[in-house]
Amino acid sequence: MNDAPDAPPIEPGPHRFSLVLMLRTLAGLILAPTVGGAIILGGSTLFDKPGGDPDVLSMATIGAYIGFAYGIVPALLIGWPIHLILLHKRWTHPLVYIGLGAGIGISALFLMGLADGAFDSVARELDP
Repeated sequence: MNDAPDAPPIEPGPHRFSLVLMLRTLAGLILAPTVGGAIILGGSTLFDKPGGDPDVLSMATIGAYIGFAYGIVPALLIGWPIHLILLHKRWTHPLVYIGLGAGIGISALFLMGLADGAFDSVARELDP
């Protein structure tokens, strides 16, 4: 132990690879877009216009499928490096991850809206 009052601080040793932690991270990166899609589409049916027949479970299932199908690759390509940066900076509080995940999700929705508007304008120009 380092009990001397004027001794330099003890630096942590090298980190060991942990298969359990890697698999837990991978599961989180796969579940994040899947659960996010389910919450977005399932929750949107709660605010459906009157006269509609929202089925929360079926919309949540569709949302989970869409989130899984379109969110896994971006989650792994963007989320894993961000996770490693956060670990390096020791910003491991769940609120940090929730905030960054929400920011990435909102950015994706914004970019999808821009792309949709761009495709609509191109389609209108091409349509005689």
